Amino acid sequence: MVIVECVALGTMISNDIVMLLLPTSRKLFHEQSGDLGSQILTIRRIGIVVILLLGLVYFQSTSDAALASIGLVSFAAIAQIAPS
Repeated sequence: MVIVECVALGTMISNDIVMLLLPTSRKLFHEQSGDLGSQILTIRRIGIVVILLLGLVYFQSTSDAALASIGLVSFAAIAQIAPS
């Protein structure tokens, strides 16, 4: 599940943030040659690795009780929606 979420977040980051900034940076550095598809794929892979590393840092910096409390809060939020 973590891998699927990281791939989804990496795709969202590349589509929503990087693709908006890429044309302006290409004009700035006068890079008109090269395959844009391979650059986007590389950016997505870097984003996935960065997200995984940030998750690992968060896991190492918090205790196990913090992760359990986040799960309980999300379960309580879904339980409130269930009656409707």
